Amino acid sequence: MLGNRFTLTIGVQSPQDAERLAARLTEIGRTGLPNYFDEQRFGSYTPGGTFIGKAILQRDAESALRAYFTEAAPGDPPEMRAFKRAAKERWSDWSALFDQAPRSNHRSILSFLKDHPADFRKALNLITPRLLPLLLSAYQSFLWNRIASRYLAQQIGEAHLEQATVKIAGEELVVYRGLSKDRVEALRRITIPLPYHQAMVRDSSLAQVFDEALTQE
Repeated sequence: MLGNRFTLTIGVQSPQDAERLAARLTEIGRTGLPNYFDEQRFGSYTPGGTFIGKAILQRDAESALRAYFTEAAPGDPPEMRAFKRAAKERWSDWSALFDQAPRSNHRSILSFLKDHPADFRKALNLITPRLLPLLLSAYQSFLWNRIASRYLAQQIGEAHLEQATVKIAGEELVVYRGLSKDRVEALRRITIPLPYHQAMVRDSSLAQVFDEALTQE
């Protein structure tokens, strides 16, 4: 696949806004933007909720499963949202929840929990196989965004950071402007590995940002 092409229609309030927008788009075309993971990666994220991938990595199977059953994802239809509200109120009443569950992977897990009410680890592994890696990837992508943002802030300095940030999955991430061509080219040569490849980091400043971000978690 060589690429995609899109036409975007952007509504503006005035000719002055249109001029500012055109100038900013020209600048972005020259300097680029930080290549953050965007909202599409975070379909399982619930504001103020639990990252299921984080709970899995902490080996807290019940918390991961509880989040999967009770926290409404942005794409959930009304029927699933109603079921998740019920699951929050009647957690551990597996038979009652099985009767209320819509046709979904949740029914398969509840069928198991009715016979094995405390085996959360096995129940967690009954989540649809193609979905479980995505839940882990979402959390890893969240961490990568945080690390990339902090490292950019450190490398660029306050003078070149936008006053506005971009908010993705509840995290405020820096963007920049006004960089020289040489500075932009230097940024383009930076590769930040995903967190599970932290051992590949050779830059001491980046390694420190990795350590601080992961320690915070």
